Amino acid sequence: MMAHYLLTALQWTCVILGIGGVITLHEWGHFIVAKLCRVRVERFSIGFGPALCRWRRGETEYWISWVPLGGYVKMTGENPDGQDSDDPRAFHMQSASRRAAIALAGITMNLLTAFALFTVAFQIGASFPGPEIGGVEEPSPAWAAGLRAGDVIRSIGGVPVVGFADIAETIAHNDTEDGILIEFERQGRLTPDGARLLLEEGVWNDAGDLLRWRAGAPWTPPLGIAPGDEVTGGEVRSRLELAAASADGTEFAFRGRLPIVPERNETLGFQTIGIAATSDLRVAKLISENGSAPALEAGILPADRIVAVDGTALSSWEEFTEYVRARPGTTIRIDLERGGEKRTVEAIPRPHHSWRIGVELGGPSSEIAHVRPGSLADRIGLRRGDRFVESPLGSGDPDGTPVEARARWQAPEPALLIQRVGGEARVTLPSADGSGPTPPWEDVIEGILWAPTVSGVAAGGAAEQAGLQPGDRIERAWIGSEENPVPVRLWSDIPAIVSASAGENLRLEVTRGSGRATVEMHARLDERNPTGALGILPADRLVTQRIANPWRAFLFGVRRCWIEIQKIPRFLGRLVDRSERAIDVKNLAGPIAIAQVASRFADWGVGSFIYFFGFVSVQLAVLNLLPIPVLDGGHLLYIALEKIKGGRLSDRAQAIGQYIGLALLLPLMALVFYNDIARLISRLLGGS
Repeated sequence: MMAHYLLTALQWTCVILGIGGVITLHEWGHFIVAKLCRVRVERFSIGFGPALCRWRRGETEYWISWVPLGGYVKMTGENPDGQDSDDPRAFHMQSASRRAAIALAGITMNLLTAFALFTVAFQIGASFPGPEIGGVEEPSPAWAAGLRAGDVIRSIGGVPVVGFADIAETIAHNDTEDGILIEFERQGRLTPDGARLLLEEGVWNDAGDLLRWRAGAPWTPPLGIAPGDEVTGGEVRSRLELAAASADGTEFAFRGRLPIVPERNETLGFQTIGIAATSDLRVAKLISENGSAPALEAGILPADRIVAVDGTALSSWEEFTEYVRARPGTTIRIDLERGGEKRTVEAIPRPHHSWRIGVELGGPSSEIAHVRPGSLADRIGLRRGDRFVESPLGSGDPDGTPVEARARWQAPEPALLIQRVGGEARVTLPSADGSGPTPPWEDVIEGILWAPTVSGVAAGGAAEQAGLQPGDRIERAWIGSEENPVPVRLWSDIPAIVSASAGENLRLEVTRGSGRATVEMHARLDERNPTGALGILPADRLVTQRIANPWRAFLFGVRRCWIEIQKIPRFLGRLVDRSERAIDVKNLAGPIAIAQVASRFADWGVGSFIYFFGFVSVQLAVLNLLPIPVLDGGHLLYIALEKIKGGRLSDRAQAIGQYIGLALLLPLMALVFYNDIARLISRLLGGS
């Protein structure tokens, strides 16, 4: 444990020195070119604040200051109040070209630093959260388009993807109304008997023939398609092609391209399509509850990789979570990897009791909230607002979560009776290929999201005692004394709201018939069905980009540098945008957030840590180009105005410019510090 804290302290020391080093290199660029132009440099300081130590060499005093976050260069005649000097070596006495060269030197040094850091990072190997989708929000643009967990995004907007951050940033910066083109890859395979293809989608050709289907439907290999062939059709919303197949014909990779129009997420303050990165089997963080953390007590530490549990090898975090949840209060043996060494620990998952109110989904009043375009539910004619006359899910689940759909449709052409505005309707479930067996009912459910309409209430439960009735549609919820209601859009919202209430007063507003009603209740802990928890948060699954050839690594670094440069004006443009594509100012980050992000990159490895400082160096270069007095871009603006005016600007005009620059930057600095502190407090209170 002590070694872990020492490593964390060393990591943060490197973060502070790294950020300070990037800024110091910027100032060193100014210093070197000023010396080459024979401008008198009075002081060159590494760091800010009072001098920790100082010495003089020639005409310049060198400082190492107490605050190691940057540095500065003090030149004679640089500021308006010092331009009354007639020293021929003063900054303001130099030609426009020399002053421009000095102003651009810091920016140039940062770009050269970025090129060098990116080259080294990719030669060592830089790791990032990979472009594989770990989860898809429902509903969301990604869900509606048919993206699935496990899909790997290869490019977005025509730009190859290195990590998941590229995806999120490109989507947030997108300004096209027609959407952004996403290229993805999806893996499939045949089962051992060679008869079925495990894939999430059905694909038809132009003649309407089924070319492939998800698990449970036949796959016919003699279709004559080969890697590179395109599979298109009117039923398919995206353009798909078979990208690769294994030699034995059992594994396939399909590549798709489709435009997705992002939606603004008000909570995050920018555009998203509703996808999350994939979790790895590495431990990111330990969470204690009432001072107890089973994982910590067992000796598990952040950065440990979980290999197996009770002798069973694991392939995903979901497998591990499911295993732990099923064994509350039971000792389990966990095999770990730490620093290249293997070790085994024993842990006892803490019993976790969920809050319940006793409502059910699955009765005849189950109502559809969304139907995914192109899904089987969409193709058979199901629509938003449809209600099932017969239960679509079988028996209800009193725990408040939708039960798993049951494949109980055995007739060759089973008909489904639904209630629709205007009367009853009947839809037919087609067979998978027009003549074979009917696809499982799960295939229909997969394309449906359920409205928060109560199908039943458990006898003696909190919902029944409060007067909640079958057919009630839950619209809004108030927890405790909160004044702002939580909107309830889907049935899947209910468990999270009930859990957040934690036994406090829960008030629900429901639509009942043609009117509205309000019910109040207190959720109860389900003592009979606990689940296990260890208090572990997973890390993102990382991919490593390593380029051994130095020249290729340099070229790749230059390309990444250009990509990062392009992102900044797009980000700034979205900040001042007044449309739905705007980015909220709460996403601006200051030194605290930058240091936290740097620490996270350090967790991913030395190459990633170096890459981060290359990224910071690019940011510093571009932002300093902004035409704001007190920044390098402000000096260039003055020089441009001098050329237009045909003479030097007056000291008063330059002083006014400095005040304007400070008036712009000081509130911005206050805002980013406020954002940093607000995020820090939120993280501490939220425990994440």
